[in-house]
Amino acid sequence: MNEGSETRTRPGQAAERIVIVGAGTSGLALASELALRGIPCRVLERCGWQKENSTTPGNVQSVARLLSGASDPTVGLTRPGGRFAHTTLVADSAVEDLLQMRAHQLGVEIIRPAEVIDVDQDADGVTVRARGEPGEWQERAAYVVGCDGADSIVRKLSGIPVEGKTHSFAAVLADASLRWPPDAELMVHGSDKGVMGCVACADGSFRVVCIDRTRRWADEPATQDELRASLWRVTGRDLEPYEARWMTRLRLHERLAARYRDGRVLLAGNAAHLHSPVSGHGLDIGIQDSFNLGWKLAAVLDGWASPWLLDSYESERRPVAERAIRATGGVTATVTTPSAFGGAMRGFTPSGRLPLVSVESDMPSISLRYPAPGEAGHLAGRWLPDLQLSLPDGAVTRLYDLLCDGRLGLLDLGPFGASAVTADGWSDRGRPIVADLLDPVDLRGAVAVLVRPDGYAAWSTDAPDPEVRAAECGKALTRWCGDKSRSGTGALAGAAAGYVAGAVPGALSTVTADPGAYAVRPRITDPDVVSGGIDAIF
Repeated sequence: MNEGSETRTRPGQAAERIVIVGAGTSGLALASELALRGIPCRVLERCGWQKENSTTPGNVQSVARLLSGASDPTVGLTRPGGRFAHTTLVADSAVEDLLQMRAHQLGVEIIRPAEVIDVDQDADGVTVRARGEPGEWQERAAYVVGCDGADSIVRKLSGIPVEGKTHSFAAVLADASLRWPPDAELMVHGSDKGVMGCVACADGSFRVVCIDRTRRWADEPATQDELRASLWRVTGRDLEPYEARWMTRLRLHERLAARYRDGRVLLAGNAAHLHSPVSGHGLDIGIQDSFNLGWKLAAVLDGWASPWLLDSYESERRPVAERAIRATGGVTATVTTPSAFGGAMRGFTPSGRLPLVSVESDMPSISLRYPAPGEAGHLAGRWLPDLQLSLPDGAVTRLYDLLCDGRLGLLDLGPFGASAVTADGWSDRGRPIVADLLDPVDLRGAVAVLVRPDGYAAWSTDAPDPEVRAAECGKALTRWCGDKSRSGTGALAGAAAGYVAGAVPGALSTVTADPGAYAVRPRITDPDVVSGGIDAIF
């Protein structure tokens, strides 16, 4: 990049590229989802370095699904139960390391430091002006996605208002040793002064968060003495933190963007929604935004998406954030209120592990159901776990491994594969999968399911008549994949053609127009890293 102003575009690519602003978990996840589908994308990150730690714990359900069970052995992603369906407290920085590794493997270009200073869209695309160490330059893209956090510059420059409130009291989050630690690995304590949460780490230190209602928010850095004083006020005990290797001040928000899309500009993650860290859903919700948006943007750029598809990103994801804000806001209010009712609801609650029984009801990605018309079937809008399947040739595989080329999957569990034959006219957009179900999961009698690339059912049927099933299937494919004549002409069509079933599970050939810059490499798949099963999903 030269000094001064430069337009970083390659001939013929500007109309296909996506520019993502922000290299946090949501931005990196979205970049990987797009690159997996052969869509050129570039990530602009304001910070010239990667964050050393997190601002909130989270669960790894979405991360595990994104990585198809892969994990760096140096990162402690534990697996207490079902495949991908458990809660684990993990630093955002560890997740970012995994996502950045994956993005690089998929050929994603991440530019640091790159501060966005202007966003200007027209009928044909978006021009982004940025500056960094070499000076200022311009990016031209078909769409721009703001994944740049609570103070999103993309949101501000696009004029998208934010609704909600920000709490005035202070919170401190730290990784520190405790001279007088609690007995349990996980402890939550509330009082009329605030709430403290404490989680034991593998190295003997503790992740500590303390919300102190008696302290007002301050912009100066948090100190170890402040943390000790707040812990004493809230718990009535001197835990005596020392050797804090990392500490930050945490602002508690309950805010939601008025809209997730403004023409060719979209928002995801904390740029679109902010809620209390109680329950650790922020990581999961942000990455789910990326799952939902990634394949839809790819379909738009590939030329086969129906007009309503990209709009469905907001109609599906914004209600999820609204629900999370209400739920976590209610919990935060309960555990921090000085009222007698709040006092009755509080107390020491030790637990060695987050209870698995709460996974289905508490994880938005598992418990939610996207809006779906009644004729779409019982499973429509519901999340499907990574089902274990037996293929006609006797091979055993997982559902998600068959979805990683970006196409929808038509899962045919009925006799003779009668429904799968219907997908022949949509083979570049929908992949027929004839299989037997090996997992003990109740699919409510469904014998055919159209599965979206993000793991949610678009349509299902329990019709016993093969001709009826085929007719319903054709209608569903037309709704979600367009007419048979509307073939994909862009990267996704190439990705489908380049996919070699039975070679490496989840692998793609290099399929993009510019393989040197945006080569799609094999997806990481290690079925032994995350294992187990889930007995029920509804």
